[in-house]
Amino acid sequence: MRGFVAVAVCEINERRIVLIAAAAAAVIPLLVPLLPNLSGLSAPDVRGTAAWMIALGLSWVLAASFGFSMVATDLAEGRSGFLFSRPIGALPIWIGKVVGNYLLVLLAELVVFVPVLLLPQTRSLLLALVDRHSVWNVLGLIAGVPLVLVLVANAAGVMWRARSGWSVVDLAAALILSGLLWLALSPLYRLAPEAFNAGAALIGVSFVLSLFGAGAAQTAAGRTDVQRGHRALSLTLWGGMTVATFAMAAYSTWVFSVAPDDLSHVTSVDEAPAGNWIVVGGETRWRFDFLPQFLLNTETGHFSRLELEGSRYHDSITFSRDGERVVWFEPSGRGRYRLSWADLGDKEQVFAGTGLFFDSVSDLRLSAGGDRVAVREGNMISVYEIEREALLISAPVPAGSWVRHLWFATNDMIRVLAEPKDRPRDLESIITISEIDIPKGSFRQTGSIERGDATPKETQYFYWEPTITIDSARDRVFVVQRVGEEWRRTLRDARTGEVLEDFGKYGFRGWAEFLDDGRLVWPDLDGERINLVLLSPGAEVLNTVQVGYGRHLAYGGEVAPGVVTIGLAKAEEGTSYWNWQWTAKAVDLNTGATRIIDGAGKPANEMRDDSSGGGRLFFDNDSKLVIWDPVTATTRGVLDHS
Repeated sequence: MRGFVAVAVCEINERRIVLIAAAAAAVIPLLVPLLPNLSGLSAPDVRGTAAWMIALGLSWVLAASFGFSMVATDLAEGRSGFLFSRPIGALPIWIGKVVGNYLLVLLAELVVFVPVLLLPQTRSLLLALVDRHSVWNVLGLIAGVPLVLVLVANAAGVMWRARSGWSVVDLAAALILSGLLWLALSPLYRLAPEAFNAGAALIGVSFVLSLFGAGAAQTAAGRTDVQRGHRALSLTLWGGMTVATFAMAAYSTWVFSVAPDDLSHVTSVDEAPAGNWIVVGGETRWRFDFLPQFLLNTETGHFSRLELEGSRYHDSITFSRDGERVVWFEPSGRGRYRLSWADLGDKEQVFAGTGLFFDSVSDLRLSAGGDRVAVREGNMISVYEIEREALLISAPVPAGSWVRHLWFATNDMIRVLAEPKDRPRDLESIITISEIDIPKGSFRQTGSIERGDATPKETQYFYWEPTITIDSARDRVFVVQRVGEEWRRTLRDARTGEVLEDFGKYGFRGWAEFLDDGRLVWPDLDGERINLVLLSPGAEVLNTVQVGYGRHLAYGGEVAPGVVTIGLAKAEEGTSYWNWQWTAKAVDLNTGATRIIDGAGKPANEMRDDSSGGGRLFFDNDSKLVIWDPVTATTRGVLDHS
């Protein structure tokens, strides 16, 4: 212990003259406000900024200078033998040199800060600066960077003084390991920023520890021989970094070798309109913010991991109506997205990435047959033929509008529902209906849907006001609008917005879903009793089915002609939405028969803008994903953990 302290004190004494230079530099921030052309700036601000810049700049320069010379200069000038002739071990010598030089750098920083800290206004500004930023970031600049510079400069100084063939090894190792680290970390950077930050931090710590160990090995093995010391330093430094690099590569590989069974919490799920394919994703243990998404066949268990950004999931993938094709956007680096697709029919699955790249992801829609895709990128809507990667048409969204809904009415016609971004109160129509005619190459407005009585404040609160459900197969929309304290329900022509049937006003918002044959179903509330009302394509009431009691109903989908699945929940006082207990039911709207689905709770897939089947996926009341077979009337877990 005494040997280590003696070495540290010796290092400080040898270089203490730098404290005089630091004291001289400390006067500069006090004088800077007196310079011309600074009259419009606050003197405390100027002094504080100058103190930060001078203190950090001086400390970093001193750290690099001290590190470069604290061992290498003694070896070159033959002065290191003095320490080794004393009864002091190699490790205390090394630690004493590092600690002594590092403390001297921190003292120089403190000397620069002392004068401005004595001024109350400037002191307050400096403390406020620390409050605005992470304390760890500030400590990293003040204390972390100087320590790293001391260690890095020491290694560089020994390599420079040795001038041996090991310098080639140093350069090659640095380049190779840097490349391997980039290959390991870059996928994490794109798809799991938190995991990337953790990995980068661990690599940084490993680098500092390897530098410290390399300096200790150089001191112990090399002693007064700079060539032998260089060899020991290089072997220790790059050996440690090799272990850290391969550990990071192994972790990155493990992160992306995830399977659906590894999902600990499902956060997103989408069921194809037909067939057995779903897209499911969520959280996994020990992978930080990485949210893997899988294309999974619930019947065979076959799956492929898709590269989707978790936060942009619902904008990034869509199925065709027949469930035999899926397209998605996958990040391709530098903020761009690549359009990819897969065929999911009975034939062998075909995955392909197109040569179509986009700068942003807003909307993605497939035609009914899956051969064409409409993409909204910024203010433009573009239509492509997928397999030929051919642009068919590109049209701008009307200025000052944002797109509410976008879908293929036919293979050659696209409907666009847009509304003003600022939703001015005096507009007679809030939603414009336009169509993109692909063969004619035209984009024109064909109709509108008038606003209800909701004020601008209310329409901002109810983001999707009015509520619109789309029946693309028959070119109709169902609209729910606010009228005073009630809600008006209308069936409209999707091209013109003309009212085909006015169902009147109701005391609750409600919703409606189109069945595959064009019939319509919506809920009717009578206290806590919930009914489902079935209407013909011509809006005639065909049947009313009492489905149970509760305060909340979630719609699943149509699993057979006229048979739909729902979830019912009673909101218990003091319980959050996520803790409600749900009861799943299958409802035959033709006969009025209902059946409880054992082992199922809330329907998993969200209601679609375009009603298109699904409805077999549920979360049970333990939040595990299950699938119901309407033929055998049984449920089973989709994932092993379920």
